[in-house]
Amino acid sequence: MVDTVTNDTTNILYGLIFQQGAMPTLRRAGLLGIYLDDYGTRKKYLDCIFFHFRTPDNLLIQTRTGITPASLLNSITEFKSFYDFYETDEGMMFVFKYNPVFRQDIILFKQGKFSNFSKTFKDIVYSGKLEDKLVDITKEIYRY
Repeated sequence: MVDTVTNDTTNILYGLIFQQGAMPTLRRAGLLGIYLDDYGTRKKYLDCIFFHFRTPDNLLIQTRTGITPASLLNSITEFKSFYDFYETDEGMMFVFKYNPVFRQDIILFKQGKFSNFSKTFKDIVYSGKLEDKLVDITKEIYRY
C-alpha cells in the first residue's frame, strides 16, 4: 500500500521534476517529503527543490520494490535537473534545480496564493483546482 502524503508541497510541487501521476512510484521508492529548503544542511541552494527519500536498506523493502540505494541514486542522478544529494538521519536528500522562470510561482506558493500561479506552472504541477490557503511554512516548506 502506498502511504498518503498530505502536505501541499509534496502533492503539488513534485510535478516540477517528475511527471504527473508519478507519486505512487515515488512513495514506493521511499519518498518521505518534498521541501523548498532544508535547514538541516549548511549549504544553500537557489531555485531548488528537495526530495527526501528513506534509504531502502531494509531487505524486505528492496525485495518488494526492487529498489536499492544504488539503483535509487543511479536513476535519480540521470535527471537533467538533478543538482546534488546528501545523507540525512532518515535517508537521502536529492536536490533538483527547477526552472528559474517559476521563481515567482514558488514565492506565490509560499504565500498560499495558488490561484495566482502562472498558467504554465499550473499545467505542470497540478491538474486539479487550486484554491488559496494559509500555508503553514513550518510544516509545508522547510525541513528542519
